[in-house]
Amino acid sequence: MATHSNDDDDHLPQPQNSNHHSTAPFRDKLLTNSSYLAAEIPLKLGHWVSHLWQQHYSAEQGEEDSTLWLMGRRYDMSSMAQMQKDLLHAQSETMFDNDNSGSEECCETQTDTPSSAVSMMWPPAFYDDFTTRLWMTYRHNYPPIRPSTYKTDIGWGCMLRSGQSLLANALLIHCLGRDWRRNGNEKNAVYLKIIQWFLDELSPRAPFSIHRIALLGKQLGKNIGEWFGPSTISQVIL
Repeated sequence: MATHSNDDDDHLPQPQNSNHHSTAPFRDKLLTNSSYLAAEIPLKLGHWVSHLWQQHYSAEQGEEDSTLWLMGRRYDMSSMAQMQKDLLHAQSETMFDNDNSGSEECCETQTDTPSSAVSMMWPPAFYDDFTTRLWMTYRHNYPPIRPSTYKTDIGWGCMLRSGQSLLANALLIHCLGRDWRRNGNEKNAVYLKIIQWFLDELSPRAPFSIHRIALLGKQLGKNIGEWFGPSTISQVIL
């Protein structure tokens, strides 16, 4: 009879992940590694709305719909439509240029785009609203999620982070109101307290950390490092 070593029993299954920070191409690391996320947020905003525009102009409609909605709020884009299209077109020609895709120096330079330049693409009220929303995403090199050795959720934490984002923004609106904006209020005590609740650590000050979520998922039959479904994350955050 074949025997298994104790090492096999001590380690949880590793997720299959093409975007692991140590092996992924530089472009994938740029999009998933937390080291670059702060610079990447404005660019992701541009790509997201660019997709909306492409869907709109491919539709056969008699009139242009210049309305943009964000969490129940309506924003009029009509006065900025042409400038936005021009900026998005220019961005699409420079971001991730195929001729320079292997150059880390080039890609790092592109991520230094000032947020003020990106904000010109949107109505100020919309931009302030969008940048107030909390976005939890992949990170690495935080304290291990015991009893496993996981120090990253890249490749398996998408639904956990989505649940965190949903809960964080619900708390933000509940505690500060839908009209509250982060710009100029970054040191607001309630705002900082909400962010603290989601720190990546297992401690009383972070009741909604990925560590606690992963451990609660374990009680529901999900191993640490295993993908959650919508049902599991819903049960955990409730």
